[in-house]
Amino acid sequence: LSGSAWVAFQATSSDGVDLAGATLLLEYQADHAISDSKLELKLVPGLTGAVNEIALNLEATGPGGRAIAIPLPETPGLTGVGEIVLMLGRPASDTTASLVVSRFEAQR
Repeated sequence: LSGSAWVAFQATSSDGVDLAGATLLLEYQADHAISDSKLELKLVPGLTGAVNEIALNLEATGPGGRAIAIPLPETPGLTGVGEIVLMLGRPASDTTASLVVSRFEAQR
């Protein structure tokens, strides 16, 4: 990663998933910190509502990796989520960064 990049996680159901009250778990490994990242939670086509954004600063982890738990509120705006996009910012230093996402899931 030498600039901005993104990866999208798609819901398997055309109705999307209900993330209200869930906790997102992101396990990753990064050789350098990646600042100004965010998660965008997008509703399935046909549903109206704002795109929910969660700001992230991914720390350098070394070989052990790191887990981030993100609790989400109980709100109707998080039902029918069809896509979650991990938008990566820039590495914190003037170098390239390597990022491996080993697990990304919603837990109840």
